[in-house]
Amino acid sequence: MNVKICPSCHEKIRPESRFCTHCGAKLTNNTPLGPCLMILTRDQNSVIFPLNDRKSTIGRHIKNTIIVNDEHVSTYHAAIIVENENTWVEDLKSRNGVYVNGKKISNRTILKDGSLIKIGSTILKYLPNHEYIE
Repeated sequence: MNVKICPSCHEKIRPESRFCTHCGAKLTNNTPLGPCLMILTRDQNSVIFPLNDRKSTIGRHIKNTIIVNDEHVSTYHAAIIVENENTWVEDLKSRNGVYVNGKKISNRTILKDGSLIKIGSTILKYLPNHEYIE
């Protein structure tokens, strides 16, 4: 199932919608975005990060591709690597480790559709074929 996300408020919307039911933004073309990470939040407002670069880093430092404000996340905690048709996650020697689908990883680990990545107390969901509405 394709997930559609409003570019203005990042709320999930129905594929046939012409306007976002949450913020009212006009929706036009569906553009394939490719692999993404979705940060799952307690308030159900997910945030989508496209994995446009070959390597994206996750951590608390401002120089990371994805900045996570979580005291249990290291300055440079994890990296996401996109190579050909595969996407991998690796621990960057973080203090609290990286978990994929509940298992702590020690080596670079391939991500599958819907894989859950836990760093600190933050959970991210991997979406390999995400679509974005412009």
